Amino acid sequence: MSEKIYMAYNKIQDYLNSYFAKHKIEASMFDAIHYLYNQRDFSYESTELNWPEEKCSNLDDLYRVLKHISIEITPIIRNSTANRLIKNVSEHSFFNKSQDANILLQFQHDKNQLHKHDYFEINLVLKGMMIATLNEEKEF
Repeated sequence: MSEKIYMAYNKIQDYLNSYFAKHKIEASMFDAIHYLYNQRDFSYESTELNWPEEKCSNLDDLYRVLKHISIEITPIIRNSTANRLIKNVSEHSFFNKSQDANILLQFQHDKNQLHKHDYFEINLVLKGMMIATLNEEKEF
């Protein structure tokens, strides 16, 4: 498996939404990715942002654009045990070598899983509320 594997954000989110609606509990992003991969719902082509051509004059426009981008799932699929990746997520899971930064939407109905990573993360809440746990302390 030498090709990079990509999955659309909205496919993962749709899985998380339907799982939550059916079971009334949250699945993890990793569960969604493995399920969709096994269903062959992935691509070898990346869908990326095309700034500044993408016109985003409000939050709805930004959301519309971001939900159609794809994330590389190759490191997740190549790791046979998803739990190993959850505990120590590499920056290569979400950034390709040519990127210094990446914009991703937070998944809704994603099971909260404590993890560490070798990059820093900035969460910007544009709508609603977020609870983050940092070093076992909850931040609202």
